[in-house]
Amino acid sequence: MSAPFDKSWAFEKHYFHHSNPNRPLCVVLYEKCIIRPLVDWAWKVKKGESSGDKNTAQAIIKKYESHAAKMLGGTLAEDCAKSVLIEDHTYEAALRHGMSLLDAYKPRDWDDGKDERQLIVVRDEFADVLKNTIAGVTEAHEVYGLNRITGQSEILANLAGLELPYSGFPDFSRRIELKTKWSTAAATKSGKRSASLPSTPDWNHVQQVAGYWAGTGLMQAIVYANAKEYRVFTEDNCDLLTHEGLQSVLNHMVAKLAIRENLLKSCDSIEQMLRLIEPDFKHFYAWDKRPEVVNDAKKLWGFK
Repeated sequence: MSAPFDKSWAFEKHYFHHSNPNRPLCVVLYEKCIIRPLVDWAWKVKKGESSGDKNTAQAIIKKYESHAAKMLGGTLAEDCAKSVLIEDHTYEAALRHGMSLLDAYKPRDWDDGKDERQLIVVRDEFADVLKNTIAGVTEAHEVYGLNRITGQSEILANLAGLELPYSGFPDFSRRIELKTKWSTAAATKSGKRSASLPSTPDWNHVQQVAGYWAGTGLMQAIVYANAKEYRVFTEDNCDLLTHEGLQSVLNHMVAKLAIRENLLKSCDSIEQMLRLIEPDFKHFYAWDKRPEVVNDAKKLWGFK
């Protein structure tokens, strides 16, 4: 029997910490245990930190790169808001910077032009989403009486009932999470389908901030912003963000993450572990990857 502090059952499978259990377990373990070690090795080779063929390394990086126009829009809205709220840049300067990066973005080359069409929508909405992001994040800080705004930082929480730590990165001031909503490119008269803001926070987003709350002891806010408006959720207008609500959500998370630890402990190899999980290749976003990546996964599970 291994010593209590021995985490080789996880580390040998390249699983070092937990994160928000908001996606199917099949893709989480496939990414953490198979894709991430390959990509980490490839980047080390490319940077000259490890020996290996650089052409092979570059091919691996390209194969597993994860990007999408909506994802980029969310990242840029957050980064540009930080340049205004933290670095005192003007909105106009931040907007120019964000638009220049959107202009430089190369859409996916494997989804029949879907990402390219989505990029047009994101560019069209970026100025308004950024404006509402800044307003929403500012209001959330005012709710907590925070004069000083800080950016993203890692939270490592040791949750009761788990052996591995929980890792997360709150977007602002260790207690404010930003979620942007973008219209979707569609065959409509306007060329898009509008994205409305939720009347209550998404369960997956509440799980995310529950981990931050456990690690910091700070009450959490979730800010949603789209091209039309913004909405701020705190314990004052959302029961899930109260102490009792967050604790209930945290209990749910720990139960799910404990199952992962038991699965990691029960198997000697990554392949054996993955074959114990039924994959959901039709999940609407979890397997949104290059076709060859999905095919590799299907072969591992025996579906090809």
